Amino acid sequence: MIEKLLKAITSEHYNIKRDLAKDKIKIVKWEKVDEYFSDLTVVTPGEDQILRYANQALKKQVEGLLLIHINK
Repeated sequence: MIEKLLKAITSEHYNIKRDLAKDKIKIVKWEKVDEYFSDLTVVTPGEDQILRYANQALKKQVEGLLLIHINK
């Protein structure tokens, strides 16, 4: 079951990365700021952007996505 889940996640990651590349968007760096926040550095044709995310919110979203994939 884990192998199937990893394969599905890898495939989805590749597809999303390819779609972003079509729009000339690239994720350059993911960096943990502290125990509560992480910064994501994204390069776009117009400018570089740093997006800050709450680690707890990311954790909950990943848990939800994993449950969706497991229940398929």
